[in-house]
Amino acid sequence: MAISIDTSVVSPVLIGREATLTSLENIFAQARAGQGKLVYLSGEAGVGKSRLVAEVRSRFERENACILQGACFEQDIDLPFSPLVDLLRTLLNPASRQETLPKLLPFAPEILKILPELRFWLPEQRPSAPLEPEQEKRRLFVTLANFLLEQAGERVLVLIIEDLHWSDDTSLEFLSFLRRYLGARSFLLLLTYRSEERLPALQRFLVGLDRERSARKIVLEPLTAEEVQAMVRSIFRMKKPVRRDFMEALYQLTEGNPFFVEEVLKSLLARGEIFFAGGIWDRKPLTQLHIPGSIFDAVQQRISLLGEAEREMLSLAAVLGRKVDIALLQALMGYAEVELMKGIEILIVSQLLVDISGEQCEFRHALIQQSVYQGLLALKRKSLHLKIAKTIAQIYASSLDAHMADLAYHYYQAQEWEQAQEYARKAGERALALFSSRAALDQLTRAIEAASHLSQVDTIALYHLRGQAHEFLGNFEESQLDFEQMLLAARATGDRVAEWDGLMDIGILWTGRDLRRAGEFFQRAYNLSQTLSDPQRYLSSHMRLANWKFNVGEAETAIEMYENILDTLRTPERRPVLAIALADLALAYGFYGD
Repeated sequence: MAISIDTSVVSPVLIGREATLTSLENIFAQARAGQGKLVYLSGEAGVGKSRLVAEVRSRFERENACILQGACFEQDIDLPFSPLVDLLRTLLNPASRQETLPKLLPFAPEILKILPELRFWLPEQRPSAPLEPEQEKRRLFVTLANFLLEQAGERVLVLIIEDLHWSDDTSLEFLSFLRRYLGARSFLLLLTYRSEERLPALQRFLVGLDRERSARKIVLEPLTAEEVQAMVRSIFRMKKPVRRDFMEALYQLTEGNPFFVEEVLKSLLARGEIFFAGGIWDRKPLTQLHIPGSIFDAVQQRISLLGEAEREMLSLAAVLGRKVDIALLQALMGYAEVELMKGIEILIVSQLLVDISGEQCEFRHALIQQSVYQGLLALKRKSLHLKIAKTIAQIYASSLDAHMADLAYHYYQAQEWEQAQEYARKAGERALALFSSRAALDQLTRAIEAASHLSQVDTIALYHLRGQAHEFLGNFEESQLDFEQMLLAARATGDRVAEWDGLMDIGILWTGRDLRRAGEFFQRAYNLSQTLSDPQRYLSSHMRLANWKFNVGEAETAIEMYENILDTLRTPERRPVLAIALADLALAYGFYGD
């Protein structure tokens, strides 16, 4: 049977994973019986985690399971709840939007906080009023968990999160919270990550999983030489074994990594060094084969065979990231829809991209996207980042809050410092509001670096916010340094209100380390508040200093300070503060047995 030169080099059958598939099917059967399970799947890049997940998903769908799937992407590591956002956006694709929106409606006031564009489909909905930070986070976690569980109804729920090595910290915290819902539910949580890439947050998460009795770890190893032989024969539908000299060279180069095997074969096929003749597949002599030495070389060889327009489209797609917004790509290329789809089809046939939906396509593997991106000259990358940032700002002008992280990233990479500082600050503020301290820290560090390239930029707020992010992460020294930088900037500009804020921040920071040192800053803030025309800051200083006096054993002084401000608190708008003062005063009196 003749096979086209455009034949896929993706093996039509999954090779070497039969035992793993059997294990996953057994785990699914346990979950279906009401024994919730958590599985985490690890392996090196290209070893076949996504391919295995696709096979598992297909099998579970035949068992009528409810499959929900999200992925983490490298460019979204600073996006709070990034895999959940990806999952929600998938559910809101045109094909499933009408089915999803009624299910989302009861949860919209919370989900709007992580998915701002939801307001376009549910314009009557508004975010719920904020609570105290810990209560707010718990409410959001509970809402997301209940939404996910609601989708399954009476079916088994299978939640798949891929590429956890690129996850933001808050998503990992949510997944830890979600483990509590496994229990006696028909629920399977399947997570994947690269074994060679473990950020501290992921490492802590994995340590927690290791202590989880219901968690099952599966490690995907590279294929054996015999399995690579079977893979090559499957791809080319060969009845006879592949010649030994070629297989030895292929296996030595790829070390059994399935993705690299496919890329090498595709590169040789594209160059005509593997060919179909006389009804069989054949190849040039081994000495004449241009076997690429790496994934990068293999991808670059294939790119060189594309037309100029397709190379430009691929370059733009690589700068956009692993997942590509087709509407954005069309705006960047300036093509009519027919012309754009023709180019995308060429890239799909070349097995560089894969189709996801009418709105998105994706690089077949993250390593392809990285190889294309790394192959661009630095000046070219900078130019494309700027073009992308300007286009996002233009076509999504009415929903920029949903694209803050993208704008911050692309303007920063383009070294457009004014816009980079503005959007990174906004993205950092949003990340803090969503309890993603690590993402906030990264964004605010970008904003501060961008500000260093500009004149007359107020860095007070930036250091204040980054100091808070460090504090939430337990980075005491770094937090102290940022608050001190804030103080220096405030004094240099004569901003006494910001100076008061900085003194209070450092005092609060020191309460967990050294109460005496904390008191020095609270006293200085109190003294400064007496010179400000700001009753609220004076009240806050008074309350904080009185509380500190009590905590260091000066209860009599604390009582006197509380008594002095009680009358100023007996107004409707200050009743919550009055309640706090009365509670503290009661403790102080109780210290004396009164």
